[in-house]
Amino acid sequence: MSACPIDNASTAEEDFNKLSLANQLARQPTFESYHECEDCGDEIPEARRRFSKGITRCVSCQSIVDIKNKGVIRK
Repeated sequence: MSACPIDNASTAEEDFNKLSLANQLARQPTFESYHECEDCGDEIPEARRRFSKGITRCVSCQSIVDIKNKGVIRK
């Protein structure tokens, strides 16, 4: 008795998605966070830098950037 073609396709899709995600994560650069905000020059708190790699702005400046970019479609 063979497996259902739909089950086979679903398993293949799941394997493909896992592999694709692993490849994408492996290609992501690991940027160190800045100690000073690139916009205003204020110190970025250590807790913020440790929370996420690649932080370049303080919360205030990042909020401004996020508001300006709201609704912008990125390609």
